[in-house]
Amino acid sequence: MSSPVQRSFLWVLGVVALLGNVFVIVWRLKTKNSNPVSSTLILSLGCADFFMGIYLIVIASVDIYYRGRYIQNSDVWRNSALCKFCGFLSTLSSESSIFTLVLITADRLICISFPFSMARFGLQRTYQLIGIAWAAAVAIAALPLVIQPYFQGDFYARSGVCLALHITNQKPSGWEYSVAVFFCINFAAFASIVAAYAYMYLSIRKSKTAVKRHAARPPKADSLVGRQMALIILTNSLCWFPMIVMGLMAMSGVRIPGEAYAWTAVFVLPVNSATNPLIYTIASLRFRMFLLRIGLARKKHSLSISKVLAHSSNGTTRRDHGHAAHPFRAPHGYVPLLQFLRAEPRVTPHQLLQVAAGICEVLCDLHAKNYALGGINIDCVFVSVAADEEKLHIYLPDINAYRIDANRYVNYDTAVDMEEFGALVKKMLRVYHVASRTTDSNQ
Repeated sequence: MSSPVQRSFLWVLGVVALLGNVFVIVWRLKTKNSNPVSSTLILSLGCADFFMGIYLIVIASVDIYYRGRYIQNSDVWRNSALCKFCGFLSTLSSESSIFTLVLITADRLICISFPFSMARFGLQRTYQLIGIAWAAAVAIAALPLVIQPYFQGDFYARSGVCLALHITNQKPSGWEYSVAVFFCINFAAFASIVAAYAYMYLSIRKSKTAVKRHAARPPKADSLVGRQMALIILTNSLCWFPMIVMGLMAMSGVRIPGEAYAWTAVFVLPVNSATNPLIYTIASLRFRMFLLRIGLARKKHSLSISKVLAHSSNGTTRRDHGHAAHPFRAPHGYVPLLQFLRAEPRVTPHQLLQVAAGICEVLCDLHAKNYALGGINIDCVFVSVAADEEKLHIYLPDINAYRIDANRYVNYDTAVDMEEFGALVKKMLRVYHVASRTTDSNQ
């Protein structure tokens, strides 16, 4: 690395990718029971991107080791076992990462656009798909090391950063492999991700058209979803679009400078590995709740949660007394709604009705005070049954509640709350039916 800027980027992105994805792995292992399918997919993504962090740190360390004498040791380094390992690791990371991104996108597409489809990912199917994705990535990365006659044993040794990506107008042995992997497979994956997120966004917009017609300001939910989708597409574009363009230019006869390899390894290829932890974990609702619990995040609004969510004792937890529970942690004796629905003995329809009524009371109380909840997540609903009572108590912590316009006759924000409440009731019924069938089959 001749440029100080390149060396700085290499270390920064390497450390960010390494530490960020270590955190993702630990965090997802800790919270995998709350949403096992999503957590398993993102855990796979974190492992893939972690390998890219290792690759970057190794290349940065080798750069320091050979600095000032690289020309004399160029052949020694490029033909070393460590260089081949780095090439294998970078290819394994990039391919397993993009394959996992396709699976995450497919899971989101089914959940958002086809919520009642029988093709929804189960945990067993998720394990199988991840296994196939990693097996394919390992096979792709190992081919240049295994098929010696075709690759002539020096495929990963053709650049100082040991990349399998060849963006030159020459066609040495193995160039077809590079084109097939980085320009065909990855472009198809990138295009499918963009198309799927575009379809999801259009589905969300279409489902809210009737309510949006009466809204006085842009839909909050749509804008949040749109920003996240735009960020995902942007980071994927920064990673794959430049490589695809350079590859097409090289194949058409344009000479690409050798310095492009260094910039590709330093900045282009690791972009996803460094940003995926932010997009898929650190920006998630559960992580924001965790930050709020330990006092590392600040609320955007001056809403006094303990007062707004305070309610009479008919079904919801009252929290305006002196020793109220922590506003972002379920009080002692409460369990997550999903755990309650799957518990033994089996939940009764009357109890489901009590849960729905309790959530509805919280929403009514908020709306009466001119606040919207800003999202209802099944992972953030907690249920408790007092030892001496049959009445269920509901605890619904607030994360994003915000003030709404009380003078508007038709308020989009409250309508979105009610729409999400309906979706939550559907999800409750689905979990209840699955748990019921499982119990019946075991009897």
